[in-house]
Amino acid sequence: FDLTLGDPVSITIKFSPEAARRVRGRRWCRKQEITELEDKSLILQMETSGKQDILRWVLSFAEEAEILDPPELIDDFLHLLTSTFEQYKK
Repeated sequence: FDLTLGDPVSITIKFSPEAARRVRGRRWCRKQEITELEDKSLILQMETSGKQDILRWVLSFAEEAEILDPPELIDDFLHLLTSTFEQYKK
């Protein structure tokens, strides 16, 4: 990440145990912190730029990722999901 300048975002994402295997051990951005959970899932906290890049990245994990914070990014994600669903519903 950090490809889009001027669009800073601090985000907390929970990844399922399955997705955690793909997230764990990688450096996604300069400012990140990974918290391992007992069930092998993990929480990734990071400060990066590129809100749209982050939203699309989380979307690529489908139900294996959940944005926990910030609330406005959750709203943006729900809008992205809804508009995508409506596009295919036609």
